[in-house]
Amino acid sequence: MSTIQIRCFARLLRDAFRPGEGDVLEEVFDPFDGAALNYLDAADLDGDKYLILCGAINRAHAAGRESGGELVHEGLWVEILDAMAADSRYQK
Repeated sequence: MSTIQIRCFARLLRDAFRPGEGDVLEEVFDPFDGAALNYLDAADLDGDKYLILCGAINRAHAAGRESGGELVHEGLWVEILDAMAADSRYQK
């Protein structure tokens, strides 16, 4: 992902978290917000928090499609969604 794409993805994802999910948002966005790095981190999320993140990712994807895709194209979303679903914490 380019720097522009990660920033666009991060904006869509941040906006997709629901009220009450701020603890997950803060944990995932800590490297991005706290250290100004160009990545998000879900490695240490427990299963419940990971599923909250998955819901936010799905909502971000839908919002991105509604807004015309912006800079995060569908092929990149497919990679993100596939990686999300391949994680052992993911439950359909």
